[in-house]
Amino acid sequence: MKNLKIITCSLIIAMIPGFAKAITPSDQGIYINDNKVEISGVKHQGFNYFRLRDIAYALKDTPSKFEVGYKKDRKSVVINTKTEYTGDKISPEKLGENLKPTEIPIEVNKNLSHIEVVNVDRYNYFRLRDLAVLVGFEIKYNPENKKVEIITEKENEDEDLVTKLKKSKTPIIYGRDSCPACIKLKAYLDKNKIEYEFRSTEEPKNKDELISMGFNSVPQMFYDGKVYGGYNEDELKRIFEK
Repeated sequence: MKNLKIITCSLIIAMIPGFAKAITPSDQGIYINDNKVEISGVKHQGFNYFRLRDIAYALKDTPSKFEVGYKKDRKSVVINTKTEYTGDKISPEKLGENLKPTEIPIEVNKNLSHIEVVNVDRYNYFRLRDLAVLVGFEIKYNPENKKVEIITEKENEDEDLVTKLKKSKTPIIYGRDSCPACIKLKAYLDKNKIEYEFRSTEEPKNKDELISMGFNSVPQMFYDGKVYGGYNEDELKRIFEK
């Protein structure tokens, strides 16, 4: 009877979402622009996760460099792209014993969102593909040799895109049809007969494009050398009623 109770409890614990689980080390080889780097990772549900600060350290001399911080009041991780990483590579020599899936708040260039990570002994590990979108680099995977290639040239492409969009003489807006601020912005432009281009972030391509440029909120309007976030009627009057 005691054995049955122990087995039953074990099954219940294993079924609880987010409960700590045993760790499986990642077997992926990581390369940055064809150069192999030594980074320890973990595997969870078929995906490989790596420590955020280790990736920041590995990319510190590339166009995709980024700084990492933490806001205690919000308990959020902070990422500033195109910024020199000042920390050290402090990956533990050996991985911990427990892994726990969780969701954390993260601010990228002051834009707040939430992301799923795994926590290993109080360290947060991220999927490379999630970081690629947040920070701005390209990922290629070779399943034969389990090689992951990080290509940082994509960051330069994103910089060119931001510059190109800001130079537009026609407002280019990234937003959603269900977003109240987006609806107000479009209504203002329509009312004042101002032509604009609307790129819906409900389409994956536009969403990924916006996030890769460092924006996680809508609307974002690119126009006449600047980027305008949110809806501010007084600001719009100053812009278009010159």
